[in-house]
Amino acid sequence: MLIKRIICKVKDGQRDSFSEYQQQWSRLSSVKGFMGQLGGWKNKQPFVACVYAFWETRKAYEIFMEEVHDVIFSTFGQGSTYSSIDVDLYEEVGSVLKSVIEMRAVMRQSQYFRVSLGVLKGNKKAHFILQQEQIWNPGMAATAGMVGGTYAFSLKDKNHFLVLTGWKDEVYHHRYYVDRRFPDLYRSANSSEDVIRISADEFKVENAWRVLKDL
Repeated sequence: MLIKRIICKVKDGQRDSFSEYQQQWSRLSSVKGFMGQLGGWKNKQPFVACVYAFWETRKAYEIFMEEVHDVIFSTFGQGSTYSSIDVDLYEEVGSVLKSVIEMRAVMRQSQYFRVSLGVLKGNKKAHFILQQEQIWNPGMAATAGMVGGTYAFSLKDKNHFLVLTGWKDEVYHHRYYVDRRFPDLYRSANSSEDVIRISADEFKVENAWRVLKDL
């Protein structure tokens, strides 16, 4: 699975227009290889939009970019509503919650998302994956309100990773994960051994932006 991360800094007074234009991407639902797309406004940065799109394969995404993307984008003026845009591509390594096989279920059911973004030290990739499988995944799976997720590495820089998790809502995420579960997991994983730096995107899902694949 390929994950596309899009971060837009929206201009003052343009939030409503950006949101309306974002809904136009609903036509993605019929594109071959597309799995889903969702997003929302970054917590504590109300003019930063986070959008994540999911594709079955890298090849399907490349065909979309060559044949479809510009046709959709050129039909409306979303580009005029933001001052900057950053795009990154990540390739999935594994699932966070084994009982959720389909990422589509996470996209349908989650109302809140946490995306941890980090940079690994030198040759720490294998150890990071081991810690993810043995410590983080079981810990998150046992947390109330956890729906599922994925972890992936950047196509541009192999030491850059993301861990994307979906939650029933913000209350579950903060009360049961951030406050109660996360500190113990962080200590057990001793993440400072593997990671140079880490940050997080958090956002409540804008339901009008949610696009699911036509069945």
